[in-house]
Amino acid sequence: MPPKRKLPSVPGSGQSQLKFIKDVNNNSATPPSSGPDSDKTPDSTPINQSQRKSELKFQQKWISIYGSWLHYDVDKNVMWCSICRDIKSKSIMSEGTSNFKTTTLQRHVESADHRSALMLPKEREGLDRAVQNADSKEENAIKRCMKVVYWLAKECIPLSKYASLMELLIELEVPNLEHLKVGERVNYQSYNTATDMLKCMSNVINKDLDQRIKQSPVLTILTDESTDIATNHKLCVMARIINTTTMVPYTAFLSNVHISSATGEGIFNSIKDHLSSRGVTISKVSGLGTDGATVMTGQKNGLTGQFLRHNPHLLNTHCSAHRVALCSEQAAGGIPAMKYYQSILESLFYYFKKSPQRCEQVAAVQALLDEPSLKYREVHQIRWLSFYQALDAVYRTLDSLLTYFSSRKNDPKAEGLKKKLSQDFFLYMTYALMDILQPVMKLNLFFQAKDVDISLVKTAVDTCTKDLELLQQGDDPLERPRFQDQLETDLVDGMYKGQHRISVSKYCFIAAKEKFIRALLDNISKRFPDKQLMTSFGIFGLRPVTLLNDDELKEWGNESLEVLIEHFGSPKSHSHHDEKSAKTVTSSSKPVVDPDATREEWLKVKQVVKIQGYPRHSTAEIWGLIRQYHEEDFPNLLTMAALALTHPIHTSDCERAFSKQNLVTSPLRSRISSDHCDELMRVMIEGPSLAEFNYKEALEMWRNTKSRCIFKK
Repeated sequence: MPPKRKLPSVPGSGQSQLKFIKDVNNNSATPPSSGPDSDKTPDSTPINQSQRKSELKFQQKWISIYGSWLHYDVDKNVMWCSICRDIKSKSIMSEGTSNFKTTTLQRHVESADHRSALMLPKEREGLDRAVQNADSKEENAIKRCMKVVYWLAKECIPLSKYASLMELLIELEVPNLEHLKVGERVNYQSYNTATDMLKCMSNVINKDLDQRIKQSPVLTILTDESTDIATNHKLCVMARIINTTTMVPYTAFLSNVHISSATGEGIFNSIKDHLSSRGVTISKVSGLGTDGATVMTGQKNGLTGQFLRHNPHLLNTHCSAHRVALCSEQAAGGIPAMKYYQSILESLFYYFKKSPQRCEQVAAVQALLDEPSLKYREVHQIRWLSFYQALDAVYRTLDSLLTYFSSRKNDPKAEGLKKKLSQDFFLYMTYALMDILQPVMKLNLFFQAKDVDISLVKTAVDTCTKDLELLQQGDDPLERPRFQDQLETDLVDGMYKGQHRISVSKYCFIAAKEKFIRALLDNISKRFPDKQLMTSFGIFGLRPVTLLNDDELKEWGNESLEVLIEHFGSPKSHSHHDEKSAKTVTSSSKPVVDPDATREEWLKVKQVVKIQGYPRHSTAEIWGLIRQYHEEDFPNLLTMAALALTHPIHTSDCERAFSKQNLVTSPLRSRISSDHCDELMRVMIEGPSLAEFNYKEALEMWRNTKSRCIFKK
């Protein structure tokens, strides 16, 4: 067997191996220590745990990473989590720690406490949203109820129908109405609920109107009396205000007041109390429009006199529509032939009144002769167009009337009416009055418009007068067709339309016609004089300025301006006898405008309008432009323009309000209270459309009037 091979030895390897063995033996003999002696180096001293933490520092880069919740207090040298501290968590990061390690932050981010703290705001937000959505469903349900009430009021349907209409809507499964039911007894479908909602909606309309009245620099009052179906004495109060920015006037319904005293003082106190409830002083009223009754126009104890004690510059205006009606009524009143003609029209009305058989028979004749099916009207003194409407019905169906009465041979009344209708006077006068009353009715309708442009008043009156003068002269340069010309075709050889023999009357047609036209012209000239304040206001339309040369422009409108300056440019006073003190009391007011400055502004504004070429088809529009671009140049004229635009030309708006009143207080609703009637009229007249009304504000007002069960669920 060969000998084993010997490995070559490394110098010094024996000592190294021996040393390694010794070290292993030493390590195995002495276990590692966890005490302070374990952290020793040959050249160092022992280090404790607090000393190690004191060497840790807060890193500013952590703010950029955890800045949404991590905060550091320099003075206390601690960091904390704001989210956990807000919810008062008991974790170490909520109280604050100086263990500035990345692992500390990472462990906190992953902790259950921090995660729940992050989710809590979202849970609260979801809860708030759920509560809000629950409230909105209830609010939407109430809004739908308000829309039902508003629609009923707008359509003049009694609120007693509210409950049945709500039942129908619920049956049709209208959304959100199921939220109205609270418990077993509350469902917000009662009549009392409807009246409460109506009152709130009326107050919302009033609130907006009060704001506009306060912003208007001037205020004029329109008022008229009436009696409803329950014989309650009512006073309609309306106001003319102006938008200070656009200079557009507006006629607003204020109230339909129940009055106990119809004297001038009683009416004045009712108006004063109502204006005070709106925060408006009586001295702000600059104009008064009435129907011309003595109790309204009296300068001492009448309504006008009561207002003059507070504002001597106040203008009282007799309704222009009433004046036109009085012109025709008084013109006919002094002519016996016209009274006779009117008596025939009244006899026709009463012959057919309450007789359906006669009405059906004459309607059959009208259809047979291809004439319009018309009923015969009563002539009312208090209705402006009643005479013309009665006349128009007779003119358009005269052939049918004569044919019908001819067939009623055994009827004495029919025989008598036939004789009157078959007279030449009645026939000629019917055709003549159709010509004469046409311009008068056009003027009357002009004055019944909602917002009459005051610059057109004189033109309308002059046009009516000119047409009547042409009829009086029997000469028309324009050769317009007339009703009297048609009579030459209808009446030939004493036969009307070839069927009816016409007899001669004792009244002279030509004389009656001339007297009536002359009386009309006289009455119109007296009631609409050229130099009155209302027609003088017409110069603010500035219509012809672009058609005038420099000399004509300088003189145009000066005469009318002086009429206005005489009233508004000088101090005014009014004296009255005070019964309490038994003395004469005098009230005074300062000039409204500066006379000299007004004249200078007038010369300048005509030139400005001509040079700028401002449109002049509307007085409100042109003065809106002047206010927008030249307000500082014409302060006095802008004041007078506001007075002109709010001038009470007519009280037709009061008559329209009475029509609404009569719709509300019908025979089946005669016991309705004055306040409830006033609220319904306000919604009907002043309320916006169903889609535009502010139900949110009305809801808040209704909600705050008392505690509502629907919002306690």
